[in-house]
Amino acid sequence: MIAGVLFSLAGFSQGKIGTNNQGTQIRKCWDVAVGYVPDRDFQALRVSTAFNNIVFKRFGVFTAFEVNGNNDYYSHILGITGSITNFLYVYGGADLFTKNGLFTTGSDCRKNIGIGIYPVSWGVVKFGYSQSVGVTAEVGLCFPLGK
Repeated sequence: MIAGVLFSLAGFSQGKIGTNNQGTQIRKCWDVAVGYVPDRDFQALRVSTAFNNIVFKRFGVFTAFEVNGNNDYYSHILGITGSITNFLYVYGGADLFTKNGLFTTGSDCRKNIGIGIYPVSWGVVKFGYSQSVGVTAEVGLCFPLGK
């Protein structure tokens, strides 16, 4: 099912960025997204930002903040991104500093992996997974950086 979604999105994202074959090139960009952690124990709002394709035109960094309405859950995840194609990247990171972080809990810290998809040149959709909180989902905007 995931493969079907990725292949269908590939058709939507081709040639949307520019002309002269620029639509298929990987570009530097900044993503800002808002999402949700639906796990009933957490039910947290998630806000993230990523700078993609900054290093070697393939790798970047991201950060995500999660907090629930009761303020009893808070997480700050830092990580890296890596582009697979012009419309798809993967990301992975860990919480380092909060009560769920690496420096507090050791290897039991909050970790997150996922994919980011550009269905159109100005938008991003992200799906993530963490063993501790389950699935996460986000939608947001993508802003090109430079040429």
